[in-house]
Amino acid sequence: MTGMKWMRVVPAACGVFAAATAWGGTPGRPTFTKDIAPIFNANCVSCHRPGESAPMSLTSYEEARPWAKSILKNVSERVMPPWHADKGVHEFANDRSLSDEQVATIVKWVEQGAKQGDPKDMPALPEFPNGNWRLGEPDLVVTFDKVDLPAGSPDQFFNLPYQIDMPEDRWLRAVEVLPSNRKVTHHVIVYQTEGNQPPQGWLSAWAAGTAPMEFPENTGRLVKKDAKLIGDMHYHPADSAQSDTTSLAMYFAKDADIQKEVINLWIANQNFKIPAGNPSYKARSSFTFPQDSEILSFLPHMHYRGKSFTYTAKYPDGRSETLMSASNYDFNWQTQYMLKEPIFVPKGTRIDCVAEWDNSANNPRNPDPARTVTNGEQSFDEMMIGFVDYIVKDGLRPVSAEQRVAEARTALLAEHAGEVYDAKAIQEGMVIAGALFLPAQGVGAWHLAIMGNVYQATVNQITWQGDKVTAQVAVAGFGTFGFEATRNTATGELNGRLSLPNGELGLPVEGTLAK
Repeated sequence: MTGMKWMRVVPAACGVFAAATAWGGTPGRPTFTKDIAPIFNANCVSCHRPGESAPMSLTSYEEARPWAKSILKNVSERVMPPWHADKGVHEFANDRSLSDEQVATIVKWVEQGAKQGDPKDMPALPEFPNGNWRLGEPDLVVTFDKVDLPAGSPDQFFNLPYQIDMPEDRWLRAVEVLPSNRKVTHHVIVYQTEGNQPPQGWLSAWAAGTAPMEFPENTGRLVKKDAKLIGDMHYHPADSAQSDTTSLAMYFAKDADIQKEVINLWIANQNFKIPAGNPSYKARSSFTFPQDSEILSFLPHMHYRGKSFTYTAKYPDGRSETLMSASNYDFNWQTQYMLKEPIFVPKGTRIDCVAEWDNSANNPRNPDPARTVTNGEQSFDEMMIGFVDYIVKDGLRPVSAEQRVAEARTALLAEHAGEVYDAKAIQEGMVIAGALFLPAQGVGAWHLAIMGNVYQATVNQITWQGDKVTAQVAVAGFGTFGFEATRNTATGELNGRLSLPNGELGLPVEGTLAK
C-alpha cells in the first residue's frame, strides 16, 4: 500500500470542462464564500485543514486562492476528492466524489478569476473533535512500540505485538488507528490472535484518506480479553530520519446492543506472475458464502501496477451482478467503500474478484516495467486481495472455517476411513489446521482453514514407498506445493513438510490418523 501523491501546482486543463461551465444549475458567477466553501466544507476540509494529512489547508479563501489552478485540474480530472468506485447499481454511504454540478461550479469559479465574494456569505466550518481522536475520547487506547526509520531506506515492515489485558471480552462499536507520523506511515493493519491460531481477518486498518471504522447499528467486532494484537506496519521512509508511534483507539458497545458480528473476509490470490511489459494482466480469486449473508463494504487492494478491480456475484439462480468496480484503481488511496444498503447474498453465492495490472512502460507508477512481478509485501511487488466486510442473516456470526473443516473431515471419514488425517501446517508459529485425505492411489484432498476461509486443495501425484509419501498439493490462489512425509504405522502419526517447486518455504506438517 505506498507513497501518497497530493495536489500539484499545474497549468489549468484548458477546455477539459469547457462544456461544463455552460451547464444549467451552476451559479452564473460563483464566489468562494457563497458557492465554493460549502463544497469544500462537505468534501475536502476533513483532510485539507491544519494538522491533517493533506499538504495544504482549504478552510479559507486566503488558503485556497493560491491553489486555484491546481484545484481546477485535480477536480476536473476527478483526482480529488479521491474516490475510485465506478458508478453502478449500488450506492456508497461514504461517497466523497463531487457531482457534475459541483465540478462545473468549481471550474467556473477558477475560470472567472477565483473571486472571494462577500465575507458575510462565508459558512461556518464543520465541527471537528478536539484532540487527536476523531470520534472523541476512547474507552481504551493501545500504543504500539516506537519505530525509528533511517533516512532514505527502502520500505520497512514491522509486526508489533501488544498483549491485551481486560477483565472480559468486549464488543467494539468503533475503532480508530492513529499513526503519529503520517509522512512515513503508508498503512497499518491490526489483527488479533489467540495462542497459535492465525488471525481471522483484521480488527481495523488505516491508510491515507481512511476514516475511523464505525460499525453499523447493532453490529460490532469482538475483542478477546487475553488476545494478542499485532500491528502490521508498512513505512515508506523519507529523505531524513523519522520515527512513528502508532496508537489504536477502541470504543466499546454494550453486549445487549450487538446482534451481529462484522466479519472481515480476504478473497486473495497469491499465485500470479505478471509478465514484464504486459499492459493488461488479470488474476482471479473467489469465495462462496456458506450461508445467507449481507455484504457491508468492499476494499480492493493491489500495488503500483494495479489498474482495475471488480467484484462480481454469481447467484445460485444463475444471475450475475457486478457489485463494485474500480476501473481507475489508485494504489495511493486505500478506500473502504461502505455500502449505503447491505447487499443480500444467499447461501451458495460465489464472489469472483478480478484484478488487472499494467506492467508496461505506459504506466507512470510502474517501478520497473522490465521486471516479471509476483506476490510480495514490498510495494514494488504486487498483491491481489478483495477485502469484504459482511454479516450473516441468521445468528450472531457465521459458521467458523474450523467448523466447516470439521464437517468436511466427517464426510471424508464416512467414505475413506483409514486414509484421513488431522493435519496441520505450521507457519511462523501459527497453525493452519485441516483435514487431509491421502489415499494409497488416486487423487486426494486437503481442506484448510486460512484467514476465515476454507480452501479445498487437490492432492495428486501421490506416491507411497512403504511409509514414505510424496505428492503435489494445489491450493487455488496460493499455488502448487510439493509434499513429503513419513508415516508412523504404529501410532498413525504423519510428519513432513510443504515446499515450493524451488525448494523454498518448507512449512512443517504434523498429522494424526483421524478416527
